Amino acid sequence: MKTSIIAFGIALMMLGMGAFGIIKMDEVKQQKKVLERKEFEIKELNLLIDEEIVRSDILESDNQILQDSIVELNSIIFTLREELRAKDEKIAYLKGKIKRRDVSIQDLKDEITLLYRKQHLDKNAIAEKEKEIQRLKNEKVAAQASYKNTMASKQATSNELNDYENNVNEMQLLTELVENTKVSFINVAGKKYKNGRKISKMRKNMNGWQYTDFSFKMSNKNHRALLNKKFILKIYDLDNEMVLTYLEENPLFPNNNLRGIPFSFDGNTIELTYCNMQKKKSENYELRIYLVHDGEEIALEKGILPIITNGDFIEI
Repeated sequence: MKTSIIAFGIALMMLGMGAFGIIKMDEVKQQKKVLERKEFEIKELNLLIDEEIVRSDILESDNQILQDSIVELNSIIFTLREELRAKDEKIAYLKGKIKRRDVSIQDLKDEITLLYRKQHLDKNAIAEKEKEIQRLKNEKVAAQASYKNTMASKQATSNELNDYENNVNEMQLLTELVENTKVSFINVAGKKYKNGRKISKMRKNMNGWQYTDFSFKMSNKNHRALLNKKFILKIYDLDNEMVLTYLEENPLFPNNNLRGIPFSFDGNTIELTYCNMQKKKSENYELRIYLVHDGEEIALEKGILPIITNGDFIEI
């Protein structure tokens, strides 16, 4: 009987240890799942950080190009101003030279007049003075030609300087607009149908998301400079690093495959509808607004907005 009790106690203890082991194993599994989920979240966060760094580098690169252009143009402007200064000095010298030749010629003419009045005419002296007058006249003609050429060269340099100064002003204005134009998003609504209801989620490789309504305001301390400027709004596929075309890709109608919606700023709220009926190949998209200048697109620093993350539309 005693042996049976001991055996039963041992069995209970083993059973308890087994149950304890199972509980611990479950806890370990749960902790492992938590760790795996944390690792996944960290990887996702690192990917987002990497993407943000890339976008930031692109913006910094674009801005650096503008800044470098301004530095280069200012260097050219400095050189042109020095050329103008030198030409002004030469023009002043030539004007003085022409005036001095006129004075010398008049003095010689006066001297010849006096010689003619003398009782004994000194023909050799008169001939020498007339020869000197002709030399001075030749110098005057050469100085006048040089003066005319220098004036024309100065005008050309002045025109060139004005062009470069206008370019600098334009570049500085572009830099200001790109860096400081604020875009205030009011509404972003993804839809399957143009007049359909707003959806909160899109599915990869499906075409349940076809239309996107946007409304936003733009502002800058230099409001007048912003007016009538041309922009383009794009939806960017972050996973595949490509622009989602405005209207679906169709080789038969290549002109319809616009890489964004162009618009001009007239001071009012901008309202646009982006249409693309293709199956979407990504779960992450963002809106980007670019300033268009001479056919070049420059991303606005404050004109980027994530609109879909992991398939979910972000609420504004």
